Amino acid sequence: MIPLLFVILVTVATVLLGIIATKRAQSASDFFVAGRQVSVFMNASAISGEYLSAASFMGVAGLVMRFGYDAMWYPVGYAAGYLFLLLFIAGPLRRFGAYTIPDFAEGRFDSPLFRKIAVSFVMFIGFFYTMPQMKAAGVTMGSIMQWPYWVGIVVVGAVITFNVALGGMKGITFVQAFQYWVEAFAIAVPVFVIMSVYGSYTSTLSKTAANASGFPVLVTDGTYKINGKAKAPTNVVAFQAVEADVTFKSSTVIGKVSPSRKPEAGEDAAWKVWENFRDTALDRYNETRNNPDIAGTSMLSPYLRFGIIHSRSLLAELNETKAHAVFRSELGWREFYADVLFHQPRTVRENLQRKMDSIVVDTGEVAQQRFALWCEGKTGYPIVDAGMKQLLATGWMHNRVRMIVASFLVKDLHLPWQWGAKYFMEHLVDGDIASNQHGWQWTAGTGTDASPYFRIFNPISQGEKFDPDGKYVRNWIPELAEAPNDVVHSPWLAGLLNPYLEPMVDHAAERQESLIRYKQISVS
Repeated sequence: MIPLLFVILVTVATVLLGIIATKRAQSASDFFVAGRQVSVFMNASAISGEYLSAASFMGVAGLVMRFGYDAMWYPVGYAAGYLFLLLFIAGPLRRFGAYTIPDFAEGRFDSPLFRKIAVSFVMFIGFFYTMPQMKAAGVTMGSIMQWPYWVGIVVVGAVITFNVALGGMKGITFVQAFQYWVEAFAIAVPVFVIMSVYGSYTSTLSKTAANASGFPVLVTDGTYKINGKAKAPTNVVAFQAVEADVTFKSSTVIGKVSPSRKPEAGEDAAWKVWENFRDTALDRYNETRNNPDIAGTSMLSPYLRFGIIHSRSLLAELNETKAHAVFRSELGWREFYADVLFHQPRTVRENLQRKMDSIVVDTGEVAQQRFALWCEGKTGYPIVDAGMKQLLATGWMHNRVRMIVASFLVKDLHLPWQWGAKYFMEHLVDGDIASNQHGWQWTAGTGTDASPYFRIFNPISQGEKFDPDGKYVRNWIPELAEAPNDVVHSPWLAGLLNPYLEPMVDHAAERQESLIRYKQISVS
């Protein structure tokens, strides 16, 4: 509703400015050059508004997302182009007395032919400049108003044409200046709101107190509005999922925060990480990538997420060995999920497989309490709890463990995958919306090329298989530091429930419950 009201207000304001300008446009000079009476402030605002158009503002954002920060040279070039325009075009036009480039061409060379050539060039360039504007108009209006793509183009095109026809350059100048300040407001205000609500990364860490054992304590007292309508206190880790309130009344030891786990920023750092992985672990990647107790993954995901390094740069350094082929396929999955989300944007929140919409999930008070324990790493299953504590302490989790904890949330606790996906995105330093959402859907059995819903990860056997010596678990759960290897993933079987937790659910029973729920939709 709010975006719709915003669009209506901007449209009405645009039309009104065109009508107002009509009363002031009394001559050709008024129409073409605003009577040469535009103030410096107004002109600067109008030029800036044009600079922040859909073609440059949204286009550059897309280029940065696609190719990395090298694309920022495009707006630098635009800015330099304005200087050349002012120095070599605007000045001569004004001295000559011409209103447009075709006017100047005809007058300067005394040739109607030159005027036609200039008109052709202007129309050719204008077409390719207008095309992305209309593209953005169709996409934006379709997203906000749920209109067909072409309707958004027609409506926006009509408003622009109406404004130009009525007010000429004065109307255009007023509108561009107005839109600049609207855009500046829309960009700046959310930044300050986000900072005021959540604070910076360092301020959040500084609020993580240390307990007597030297481990930071995650304070989780407070009430959260899962639908996002209530703001969380700045000293807590907030999350969003679906409806209702969730109240935490506990604090949890999350393990040591390792400064070495924080990725160093910059392209040079990314290449150092790659070179280290390439020289020490890449040739064994197919054998070690699933073991969270081994440094067998590239740790490049944050750099890939933010476009600091591109998959194609890494592909160029791979050979045809099995290990390299497996790593190549992992890079391919990133691109595949990005493509799926591009063509199916609804899947950021919805099941790709619509038949899975009817599967029964828990959302009541008990479900919310279970979700809170999962978030805090208090499920009683060591591999699950270790993964959640690693996430909270470092902002990262091993991919194998991500699948284990995701399966536990969806198929042992029977909670919506959207809850876990949202929580991950709020904590992962490499949180990529396409990979994250569709990774969760793969585990939940609701996405493309999905793991079948009846494939349910056993948290005990998964831990025994991929963390056979319990090194990963012991690193994140100090309570199990002295547990024997054969029971470190199932300490309750050996009576090791003090100081550790009893499992919150029986995996075997919940597995059967998941299969029953899946059978209900598979036969319907």
